[in-house]
Amino acid sequence: MRDKKRRLIHVLLTAALVIPCLFFSIPCTVMVTVTSAVFFVFYELLFAQRRSKVMKLCDNIDHILRSDDLISFDEYKEGELSVLSAEIHKMTIRLREQNAELKNEKQFAKEALEDISHQLRTPLTSVMMIL
Repeated sequence: MRDKKRRLIHVLLTAALVIPCLFFSIPCTVMVTVTSAVFFVFYELLFAQRRSKVMKLCDNIDHILRSDDLISFDEYKEGELSVLSAEIHKMTIRLREQNAELKNEKQFAKEALEDISHQLRTPLTSVMMIL
């Protein structure tokens, strides 16, 4: 939808510039049309490149969600995508740290439960033997 709206605005602006040029001269009209077409192509290429980077960033997020450890955000050097990728990188690091802490806590709880179980079984076994 945004692409169609952006293209429509470009066409309307081009028409608004070309129509008055028709009254002055044909070379002026051609020059405005060619200039508008060059800007349009340049902007479309720039927009396609940006869309490609956004899709790559989405793919990186998908890899993170599948616990892939080989993700690099270094290719985003400047602009809003750089800020976004840096924040995603920080979030990823923090989530991995929290995951490691949870695993450590789970292991500690498991070992504590095994120790308590052992501590309870030893006296109970002694009582059972005495009986």
